[in-house]
Amino acid sequence: VIAGIVAMALAVFMTWLRVHSGYHTVPQVVVGFSLGSIFALAWRQWVVPFALPATNANPQLEFAIKAATWVLVAAFAAKQLSKAQQSVQQLKQQLEDA
Repeated sequence: VIAGIVAMALAVFMTWLRVHSGYHTVPQVVVGFSLGSIFALAWRQWVVPFALPATNANPQLEFAIKAATWVLVAAFAAKQLSKAQQSVQQLKQQLEDA
């Protein structure tokens, strides 16, 4: 449950960050968020029943998949935060120059 809450909070934050950074509009992130949710539910419904027995048989495989996923999510979030910080610094510089 806690992992789900963290994942949802991260998804909402990333959605806000994409709009705030100017990479997407609100309708674009709503569509992306919706499509992502649909694919996640489909994955859960159709892939997990087949994948779970394989990972249950091999705990190292399960750990590797989960660890790789979290590393990639963290790397993506760090990259976006860095870009946002650079944008803020550029904006501050522009305001100081004005």
